[in-house]
Amino acid sequence: MNQDVRELAAEYARALQGYLAGHGEAALQQAYELGRQTLAKGLGLLDVATVQHWGLLRALAKSRTPQERSRALRAGQKLCVESLLPFEMAHRRVQEVNTALRDSEHRYRNLVDTARDVIYTLSTDGRLSTQHGPPRTLTPAEELLRAQFHFLWPNLGINIFPGRPNFSIGPFVPVTPDRTYRFLDYFFGPDVEPAWIDELLVFDQQVGREDLGLVEGVQRGVASGAVQHGVLMSHSEQLIAHFQALTAAALAR
Repeated sequence: MNQDVRELAAEYARALQGYLAGHGEAALQQAYELGRQTLAKGLGLLDVATVQHWGLLRALAKSRTPQERSRALRAGQKLCVESLLPFEMAHRRVQEVNTALRDSEHRYRNLVDTARDVIYTLSTDGRLSTQHGPPRTLTPAEELLRAQFHFLWPNLGINIFPGRPNFSIGPFVPVTPDRTYRFLDYFFGPDVEPAWIDELLVFDQQVGREDLGLVEGVQRGVASGAVQHGVLMSHSEQLIAHFQALTAAALAR
């Protein structure tokens, strides 16, 4: 039994004793909060079972008659249900999210089927992952209509924005398990106007700030422990799945 489980078990035992002493709703609320704390600490149902088992054993050890033991068992049942409610709520949220993801992917697939000429294509080739528009042959004087974003595993990004000749390239550098540092070098064609370059850089910085907010929000959600794992949409998030597969294969060597 680790320290977190030991502390929660002691609190659960006190809540059970409080319920037996007539504290009623206060003790039930305490059991609910213990379940929420267990979930927030990233512990699972087996840990909850350990907490409840240990607390119930303490209550039974203090029971002197069959009637007291029967009462302790009934009280333990009620507190057990209360402590599991946060897990049930989290499970339902996950089901709702999964349903929303499936609906979203279905809508995305419909869009793909009806508008292939105006959306991005996702593709993988070995260590390369790519998001790009419809393939076209351009002369140096023509402008690119759709952006291209390429990722060379494990940590190199290459971006080509629509418009005048340009590309940016740079690494993703892991700093901690939940933080990554990134920088880009920008390159432009010799005839690209400085005003166009300035406008592109402002746009890229704005998109970067928006992406940062999304990523940080996901990290906060993961760190909360409310969800054990995420679910990737098989088509629209296939590049993430490809990255994860390459990483898992490298770690298994």
